[in-house]
Amino acid sequence: MSKVADELGIRTNLLSRWKREYKQRKGGSFLDSGKQALSPEQSEIAKLKRQL
Repeated sequence: MSKVADELGIRTNLLSRWKREYKQRKGGSFLDSGKQALSPEQSEIAKLKRQL
């Protein structure tokens, strides 16, 4: 994995995080718009912050 990260010019831990998120979301880490998909808890937090 470190070779791939080096080729992409990113840190190994970032690539590992992307891989973990990809597996957790069953292949859908990011929405079509490029925005990261939020967990239900993150969505609720974002909604409450907008209400402030």
